[in-house]
Order: sequence, then C-alpha cells, then structure tokens
Amino acid sequence: MAVGSHVKTRHYLTKGRYYRDGIVIYPPSARERLRAMDKTRLRDYLRHLAAARTALVIFARCPGLPREFKDECLYHGLPVMLSHLHEATLESRLRAIIWEKIRGFVMLHGVALEYNKKALIITGPGGIGKTTAALSLIRDEGSWIADDVAVLRKKQDGGVSVGGHPRVKKYLHTAETGIVAVGSLLERGRIKKTGTLHAIIDVIRTGDSAAGFSTGRKIIMGKSLPCVRVHIPADGYFDKNMLIMALQTLER
Repeated sequence: MAVGSHVKTRHYLTKGRYYRDGIVIYPPSARERLRAMDKTRLRDYLRHLAAARTALVIFARCPGLPREFKDECLYHGLPVMLSHLHEATLESRLRAIIWEKIRGFVMLHGVALEYNKKALIITGPGGIGKTTAALSLIRDEGSWIADDVAVLRKKQDGGVSVGGHPRVKKYLHTAETGIVAVGSLLERGRIKKTGTLHAIIDVIRTGDSAAGFSTGRKIIMGKSLPCVRVHIPADGYFDKNMLIMALQTLER
C-alpha cells in the first residue's frame, strides 16, 4: 500500500475528513477516549478509518494496548504501532521522511543555529525550551538560522544544508517574547540564511527524575550525523546550560 503525504495527529474522535492512505497518530488523551467507547461505537469508528485505507495507526507515548483493542484493529485491517515518542515529534519526523521521498526536501520541527562555524538542529516537543535556550546562547556566541521549521536539502557534495521556511524564517517565538522578528532581538551579523548541517541535538521528555545525555548517530537525507539526546524530566525544561553541555558532548 502506498502511503500518502498526509500525517495527522487526532486529538478528537470526530468522523471528519480522512485522507486516503494517510497515517493517523493518537496522543494519550485520544487513546483513552477510544478505550472508553463501547464495542459498537469503536467498531464503527475503526470502520471509517479502514474505509479511508489508513496506512498506519500510531499511538504516541503508549506503553501498551489491551488485547481486545488490538484484535479490533486487526479485524479491520488497520496496522498499529506503539511509540514512546511525543505525538508532535512523531508527526514531524514522519512528515520529514515522506517529504524527502516525494518532494526532495525535509522539514523538521526544531531550531537551527550555527556554533563554532558548524550548523546544528535542536529537535523536540514544542514548549520544552528549544528556542529560549538557543536564543540565550546566540546572544553570546554563534549565529541564528531558523525557528520552528528547519528546511533541509541535499547538497551536490553529499552534505545537507539547513535553512528556514520562507514564511516564518524571519520570526521566532518564545513564551517570554511571543512572536517577534529575529532582527529585533539579534544583530544582523548574528543571523544566517543557511548552513551545512553537522549535528542533531534531540530533546526528549522522559520519566527520569534528573536530566541525562546519550550519544548516537542519525541518518538525515542519507547523511550519517552525530546526535546527542538530552533526556528531560517530565516536568523539566531545556535551557542554555543543557544546550552548552550538549554542545560539549558533541565536541568530545
């Protein structure tokens, strides 16, 4: 089955428009609503998903599902996947994979900046502190590239370039500033249009009581890049100090 270009997180269980061959992501709140349905309503809802030839159903932040529910999905021919990742992270990554195959470029939810003449992207759930941490760092050293949406393209030399989306690249958003022009906060010399991507910092919320770091590699448009994962407690936030520690980890 060919997967279409539509990836949608469903917070509400309305029988609205379903894109054919699409991927549907359910956050924990929607999962609980599904589990609370009686058997007749659940079968009717899953039948609508199947009629739209839904390619994949993903339950985000999900440790497990009741056997009866999985059996109902299988009965309707709906492939099901469980993930520990946040629904926003899943949606962003899946769209990036599909856009790379269909459109020749990748868009990631994250903040792009340049540090020590090397561009990198900070990815993670919205509101976790990525933009605020990056802005605090750039005010001292480095260069700003993009907020919210980073656009990646394959270069002729095999590298990957990163820049901002045309519609939003001149703006950034934090809880403190709201939506403001980047130029109102940073000098022109601190702002770059593009850079060559060298690394990824992936911010992940976990159930741990303290922040932690782990290293690995991530494939972006066929390019293997170093990746530092920053594990944040469920009630914690990413900040400048954690960003500096992640950068130091990359340098090692």
